[in-house]
Amino acid sequence: MSDSVDQPLNEHMPSKHAMIFMRIIATLALGLALFLLTISISIIVAGSTPDIAMCGGASWIDCKTVLESKRFASFLTVIPVSALAAVIYGTLAFTLFWMDAGQRQTALQKAWIILHIGAAAITLAAIWFVFVQIYFIEGTFCVYCLIEHLLGVILAFAIFAQGKRVRIWPQVPRAAASVAGVGMVLVLIVSQIVINPSIAETIPTGNYADDAPPSTDKVTDKTQTPGDKPVKIDYFGDWGTKSHRYSEELYDLPAVSVAQGYYNFSRYAHPILGNKNAKYVAVEVVDYTCPACKRLHDLLKAAKEDLGDDYAVMVFTFPLQSACNDHLPNRAVLGGSSGACALAVLAHRVFIVKPEKFEQFHNFLFDNQAEIKKNISMAFLEAERLAGKIALNKDDVMELARKIVRKRDTFLGRKMIIKETGGIQLPGLLTFNHRLSAKPDNAAALVKFLKEGFEK
Repeated sequence: MSDSVDQPLNEHMPSKHAMIFMRIIATLALGLALFLLTISISIIVAGSTPDIAMCGGASWIDCKTVLESKRFASFLTVIPVSALAAVIYGTLAFTLFWMDAGQRQTALQKAWIILHIGAAAITLAAIWFVFVQIYFIEGTFCVYCLIEHLLGVILAFAIFAQGKRVRIWPQVPRAAASVAGVGMVLVLIVSQIVINPSIAETIPTGNYADDAPPSTDKVTDKTQTPGDKPVKIDYFGDWGTKSHRYSEELYDLPAVSVAQGYYNFSRYAHPILGNKNAKYVAVEVVDYTCPACKRLHDLLKAAKEDLGDDYAVMVFTFPLQSACNDHLPNRAVLGGSSGACALAVLAHRVFIVKPEKFEQFHNFLFDNQAEIKKNISMAFLEAERLAGKIALNKDDVMELARKIVRKRDTFLGRKMIIKETGGIQLPGLLTFNHRLSAKPDNAAALVKFLKEGFEK
């Protein structure tokens, strides 16, 4: 006669309604984990995050920044966290659908151990990753991740509540199972704290030295001494000549050099944020409708105090809209809104008429990005206030601004941000030594990137 512990007993199962509820929650959580995993795979393969519904509309909602974090979106910088979540929720869902009142007690004991390990793991994981988004990524959240964590906490609560009422305890080491689940996640947490992968990469230069751009700049030969002034090619009439507003103070300054001096840009012909005479000038490539670009803008503002006047940023516009950009990989609107071209051209119109007002207008476009997307006239009214309506709307000013965007900025920008895979790293940020390969999690990471980028 077999031992009574092997006999099937209904009191070892959750209630019928609780079981249905837990199965539904586990299935939903698994589906969401698999959805996030497909996005993670897309990031790995294409180098960028596809457009995701419900991941914008507020300054604190930015799924792309969270999901593209090299530090916190992966385990050991290799395995996507979403893959681990899919394994855990898949195991919990399978266990819940497998459990049946006809199972023997020993089998149900093992099932409850699995459930408690998983419940403890997803509870601590939810706490950790919400903390990461609040503290490390400085209040930027992924809506789908938050929903995933909420489902996880609900499922864990149900498992713990039902586990207390069944008559399998104390045969099953409930505390030990929970500690095992916590231990699994602690390994992940420690690895993410200790391992802080670089967000910098070498800038591929290709054969651009033989590809003269239609701009005031020349992409110089690799052998040119970094810091030398670039050859000034005047493609736009008076643009860049000594009659320009900034010519007296900037025309003879050393060029802004990136990619080990492979690209040299003249300070008088491009907008610069901060000190125009700064010792170190990074090159930023932006689209004014891009949420990730706004995120970088906010981080640059936060990092300004730590960087001081020795650092500044030169701005290139790269609208993700084919109407004014001939250099998009698939000639399509890639994440930009219908106003991307108009805002880029408008920013350059302000720079042409009132270069000293460009930084103020640049900040306005990003600080009010969500509102401008809904009502682009806000941007035009602000531009007219800063630069003057009559001067801003002169035919030669508008024509020059369109040329700068279409024939200069996008031409040069694509050299710096389009990856070998065809993906786009936007926003782009380049220093003398390297370029941004992933979005910085916080201002401290950005300061580190910039300072290391100019060390010889």
